[in-house]
Amino acid sequence: MPPPERQLQDLKAAMLAHLEGCSGRQAALLRLRVPFTLDHAALWHLRPRLMQALALERGETQALQCLAAIDELFRRLAPQLAPSSR
Repeated sequence: MPPPERQLQDLKAAMLAHLEGCSGRQAALLRLRVPFTLDHAALWHLRPRLMQALALERGETQALQCLAAIDELFRRLAPQLAPSSR
């Protein structure tokens, strides 16, 4: 598993990649916040905003698909934060 700093950078890159092509205000705010997020937990708490920004521009179905990909990445890189089936 990559070191924690690399994990955090990978998560940030994935979130920002999903925002590519989005031009709305919420997407712009996330593009400013994500790079300066200092830990996995803070990044995890930005997920609802990511979902909202993507849903506004691409629709809820595509936003849910993007969030599923982000959640899978969290499960691999920060399993203590990611949701899991019981």
